[in-house]
Amino acid sequence: MDDSIVWDSDVVILPGPAPQLVVAANGTIEVMIGLTATVVGDTVVVDDIVNTGTGEAAFRSGSIRGTGDYKALFEMRNTWGGVSLLNHSTLDLRVQDIRLATTRRPFVDLVAALANFQLLTFNLARTVGPTRIEIINDGVVGTADIELAGTIVNPIGVTVIHAETGDVLAVTSRGMPVSGTDDHTTLVQSRDLTITTPSGSVGTATARVSIDLVQSALFWFRAPHGLRTGDTVTYTTTGTPLVIRAADGTETAMAVGATYHVVRLDDLRFRLAASAADAAAGTVLSIDPGNLVTGTHTLTGPTGGLMVTDGTWLEVVAADDVHVDLKGRLRDPAAAGRPHTFTVELLQAGTDGQGTVDVVLRTAEAELAGGNAGGVEVSANTRLRGPYTRKTFYIRFDGDPAGASSGAPRDIGFYGTSPSDIDATYLFELPLDEGGTSAGLRAEGTGDIVVTLVPLDATPRVNVVGMTEIIG
Repeated sequence: MDDSIVWDSDVVILPGPAPQLVVAANGTIEVMIGLTATVVGDTVVVDDIVNTGTGEAAFRSGSIRGTGDYKALFEMRNTWGGVSLLNHSTLDLRVQDIRLATTRRPFVDLVAALANFQLLTFNLARTVGPTRIEIINDGVVGTADIELAGTIVNPIGVTVIHAETGDVLAVTSRGMPVSGTDDHTTLVQSRDLTITTPSGSVGTATARVSIDLVQSALFWFRAPHGLRTGDTVTYTTTGTPLVIRAADGTETAMAVGATYHVVRLDDLRFRLAASAADAAAGTVLSIDPGNLVTGTHTLTGPTGGLMVTDGTWLEVVAADDVHVDLKGRLRDPAAAGRPHTFTVELLQAGTDGQGTVDVVLRTAEAELAGGNAGGVEVSANTRLRGPYTRKTFYIRFDGDPAGASSGAPRDIGFYGTSPSDIDATYLFELPLDEGGTSAGLRAEGTGDIVVTLVPLDATPRVNVVGMTEIIG
């Protein structure tokens, strides 16, 4: 065999196909990929969706070569790009756990037919990326509810839950099990969450929908930013400049009009570096989001101006009542050591003319430890870069640093652990496209806006700031 592969590219390898469910209008399951679901009475029950997949790559050729400079990158994603549950029927949809990250090791298999001609080298990274979860009842007949009967863990992703004619219901209150024999508990953990019920309610007074709003490191955007690593952006602000925090605790304000260099993470997020060399090396700045509330902050580059926000979004809109239980989780080390503000864009009840907003606020937590990434198994059948049989590498193949036992630090936004209570403010305000803000807490008719702290004697402090609107 005299054919050859010459590889000098970066590649992102996913852990498997994105889970998908489609229930037809007549109540039959039409599509079921990467999950299991059954029809039980008048309900479609979706079993736990747990990522047990693993990304794999296989090379087969006479010779396998690279450029020998470790510039090629094999990025092995631990998370799916999306999860879609779509119900066109009048049946209720019951959703249990959704856990996006696999813990299994990815695998690269290199087979060269010619002896001593496995020459490929590459860098390795185990990463996570934003996932879009959609749970949608869109049938226009009947009153199909969405029952949240488990924990949805999507801390750096976008979650959309929509019941066109029914309610979005929590099967349990925060931290409570479904039953003595079923330890599932209702919780939606997300960076960006939208829940809408054009004809129903969200939660009930006895079982609110529990939400963890997760904020991680800047910079995040709701639409693709279009930038690449090495692009330059110029920073401007109408308020107090954001602060760069060095590892030794030194603080330096971002310079208005200064140029910074992009380190692209994915379509929705990037970090900033001080120089082109730092961007190429992946050495990023740690930028405190604390001054975001002082004005408008903008990064202008090849794709135009990008307004900087804290990267979170929470919007709950119901025709009837809204009952939610809210907790902020801070996973940005740059914001550590000081009170933090979590922004809630909109909780709106009564779009049909009558509704109450009932929100429980919890003490916020910082989770600033993330651990290190695991390894990638590699098999190579011949020299010079081999032979190996499923040997684990962490940083690069073939040439891990001596004694390497883990990969790079994991994404704290996804994996944040070691919680500690923090002083926090919940800011309720909706940004307007034309500039300015409007009420973030809205109720119509004779409905009320009720905000309750649980527990009432909570420490550290929990503050509430915002605009309210009751339309009678």
